[in-house]
Amino acid sequence: MEEYKYKPRVIDSLLSRKLRGKGAVLIEGAKWCGKTSTAKQQAKSIIYMSDPKFRDQYSQETNSALPKH
Repeated sequence: MEEYKYKPRVIDSLLSRKLRGKGAVLIEGAKWCGKTSTAKQQAKSIIYMSDPKFRDQYSQETNSALPKH
């Protein structure tokens, strides 16, 4: 099996700048266009929302951090 090699994208420098300024970003786009591969190059952590274990954990953590009215 051939090893995957990341192909740099035009958006890489903008993503880097936005991450430095905001700390988090939302990447949207068509299927199979490289969103995950691009994000993995710069991410310090990753949450896969398609995995129920992580989705439930993330949901609980964010709900407990929100102010109560």
